[in-house]
Amino acid sequence: MGLSGHTSLNYQFAPDDPAYPHPLDHLFTLYLLDRATGQAIWQSTIVPAEEQQNAVVLGADAKFIYVASITSNSLSRSSGPVVQLLAVDQATGNIEWRIFGPHESNTVSPDFGKLLLQGRTVFWQVTKTITALDTTLGQVQWRQLLEEENAQIMPQEEAQMAETADVLLVERSDFFYALDPSTGNKLWDLPNPGAGTSEFDAGIVAVRNIFLIYGGGILQAIDPHDQHIIWSQKQQNAIQSLKISNDGTMVYVVLLNNIDGTGPTQLLTAFDDLRDAVVKE
Repeated sequence: MGLSGHTSLNYQFAPDDPAYPHPLDHLFTLYLLDRATGQAIWQSTIVPAEEQQNAVVLGADAKFIYVASITSNSLSRSSGPVVQLLAVDQATGNIEWRIFGPHESNTVSPDFGKLLLQGRTVFWQVTKTITALDTTLGQVQWRQLLEEENAQIMPQEEAQMAETADVLLVERSDFFYALDPSTGNKLWDLPNPGAGTSEFDAGIVAVRNIFLIYGGGILQAIDPHDQHIIWSQKQQNAIQSLKISNDGTMVYVVLLNNIDGTGPTQLLTAFDDLRDAVVKE
């Protein structure tokens, strides 16, 4: 699947040259391709030319492809640009429903947000707001605003969502906030171990029934039931990312270290004690 743009004006522009940008009134078309042959199964115009905006694919599940776009032709009674989430039926290419999100600023780059797909529910975080959506009905279940003082790191934070043990954990530069996935109500919070550091490196991963959170060179396993720290690993280096093995027993951590003094170098570290550290259900 992909997005393409087509100009409706007769200007002569050098193709794909940043010195000659294309005009804004594009037709944005979504294509679904056969994986084996590359042939188009269908194509569908997602954002009409009159809206004069951009669009990105945020994710997909078994039924829908989720596309976010910024629209100035809003049905949300807004006087300014608004971000919207579209659910495109994978079988037909038709837009099944659309949800309008927060207002966008004209002075910053577009913020399309990030998705966390959890079965029938999708959590969409954009511009400091988390929205829970029922994908079958195409309806908003709840919205929750979590403020962030550092607007520059907000695009990085939007992807930091995880759910396990009936808890949705969302990251901010000062705290990790636990929300009830069914209502959006705040349950508890934990200080972000990366708070006050010079570089933003915090993140969340859910595995089985624990949360792994990292920041400021600290990796911690948290029990979502009583918030106690199951175990903690202190690293001297910045943690860039974290992955769990397919069997859920290993933690792979990418560290950024200055080994020889010439510049930052990425290191891969594996922890094999996750099996015994996981809280028993």
